[in-house]
Amino acid sequence: MLNSSEEIIATNHGWNGLSSISEAAASVGVFAIDTESQNTARIISLETGLYTLRISGEEGTTGVALVELYAPP
Repeated sequence: MLNSSEEIIATNHGWNGLSSISEAAASVGVFAIDTESQNTARIISLETGLYTLRISGEEGTTGVALVELYAPP
């Protein structure tokens, strides 16, 4: 994730089954992430502004990406 100055402010390579991710997903009513999956999830607090996500496969692989953003209560 990059901020409006194009500085990298977050990266992610898998979610590793963190309970905080599962708890956050449940708090906003979204589907549960399979603890055995290679899905990626991230919790990050952002200030109001413009952000860019760059999504790529490892070692040049391709695929399909789904990006969802939520504001937990």
